Amino acid sequence: METSGQGSFRWLRRTAFVLTFLTWPIFVASFFLPAAVQIGSMAGAPLGVQSGWQTFVDSLTLSFEAAWSTSEPIFFLCYLSPLPNGLMLFGPLANLFGKRYAAFFGAALFLSATSALWVCLQGYDGLSIGFYLWMGSMLGMALASFMITGSHFMEDNAEHERLLEGLKGMVD
Repeated sequence: METSGQGSFRWLRRTAFVLTFLTWPIFVASFFLPAAVQIGSMAGAPLGVQSGWQTFVDSLTLSFEAAWSTSEPIFFLCYLSPLPNGLMLFGPLANLFGKRYAAFFGAALFLSATSALWVCLQGYDGLSIGFYLWMGSMLGMALASFMITGSHFMEDNAEHERLLEGLKGMVD
């Protein structure tokens, strides 16, 4: 027999899985949408808007070049620029099979996404829809990870409470 508590755990978990499988295609689509104004154009040249994929490749090459030439702290974060994309590639698998440990994945994704947000806001002008979908998909995946782990911990806690009540009934 399912109690209302068990139903809420399942509802939370199902919502997290739906969020997981909605955010991943949005993440992939963000690479094909306009994301930012081109960096490194010649002076006076018209600036074009790059797709998310072009912006990702430019951010890698420019950040590594800049990191070699300066010791500014922001460029340390540029070395980590591939991390949120790499984590997102494995997001559905981590949430589907990680279950109780999905929150660790979510924390790593959240921290890397917020550092990427900070670097992008410092280094890019003219951010566009692709960027915002990219960032939103990562934050949505991190939220789904926290929800999955939270639902498992709440379910375990309810099971322990039920077992404890059974033991108390046996003692009385």
